[in-house]
Amino acid sequence: MMGKTVGIIIGVVLGIALIAWFIKGYKEYSDEYNRKLEEKRKLEKLIDLTRAKTERWADKLDSTTTDTGVYIHWETDTLPEQDEWGNDLKVQYSQGGMAETIKVRSNGPDSISHTKDDIIATRISANLKGVGEGIKKNIEEVSEKGAKGFVKGAIQGFRESRKKESEPNEVPNTK
Repeated sequence: MMGKTVGIIIGVVLGIALIAWFIKGYKEYSDEYNRKLEEKRKLEKLIDLTRAKTERWADKLDSTTTDTGVYIHWETDTLPEQDEWGNDLKVQYSQGGMAETIKVRSNGPDSISHTKDDIIATRISANLKGVGEGIKKNIEEVSEKGAKGFVKGAIQGFRESRKKESEPNEVPNTK
């Protein structure tokens, strides 16, 4: 009987130890999960704050254009504000046809430019800069060709009129 009691006691102690080990492991897992979840929430908050900064700057720069819609460029490619990781916000302008684009960029959490975690705000302005330059070039070309044509035509017309003056007049036939 004593052996049976000892076996029960050993079984209960092992059961309690197993349950304690399971609870401890679950708590460690749960603590690690909660820590990672909190880190993720903090990162998302930093990303949201940085996104708000890039959007605000993009809006500000988008509102500074000439009468024809051409952006008035910031003095440098670095803006006077940093993202939530201490990196400078950057601005980039590009022109294509009748549109000009602004990109305000944060390098994101990894602090490396042009990676998938970059935070970018983009604005586009339709403008006549490209069209105006094309029109100016074409007007110059057309004016030059038109002037040459006018001069050639005037010279040819002058020659023809001189030729007619020097030809003898025909006598009308009165028969």
